[in-house]
Amino acid sequence: QAVLVLPFAVRGPKDAEWLGGGMVDLFQMALDGLGGYRVFHPSTAHRRLRELRNPSNVVDAAPVARALGARYELGGSVVVLGESVRLNFELYDAVRGRRVFPLVTQGDIARIGTLVDSLASVIVALGPLRNPSAAARTGEVITRYPGALRAYLAGEALARSGAHQMAADSLQSAIRQDSTFGWAYYSL
Repeated sequence: QAVLVLPFAVRGPKDAEWLGGGMVDLFQMALDGLGGYRVFHPSTAHRRLRELRNPSNVVDAAPVARALGARYELGGSVVVLGESVRLNFELYDAVRGRRVFPLVTQGDIARIGTLVDSLASVIVALGPLRNPSAAARTGEVITRYPGALRAYLAGEALARSGAHQMAADSLQSAIRQDSTFGWAYYSL
């Protein structure tokens, strides 16, 4: 089943806004191909979602999801307080126009990849396709350095917007902060 991940609303300090679009990239990495789900690449719906008044709202974005052929949407919010992060999200059936289920998790921002993995695994285990044996492993390959993750996600967003040199600079910054960050090397 196809899933469209929406930009997450961010509540917290101004310097945490990178997490809004960053969640799209993290969930795409964690959920795509897991348990039968196919997640649209973030650039696929970027332009259409920007035209919406509230691209984080699953009801508002449902027509975009349906037009792309997505059955489900994943949207929510990120709340940042100091070094802690809380992820609130819902899986929404864009075809039937109803919530499948909401989920919440929280933890240290340095372990956000692991938090996303836990949510992706719950989606697969409890969601419409129910495959409890599948497990996401993004947290194992993502960096544990928030600055490197921020630079990586900024690089991904810059590449989608066509600013390729700035994207490369951002990805190189991620690598300087964590020389073992494979996703940053791969994207570069």
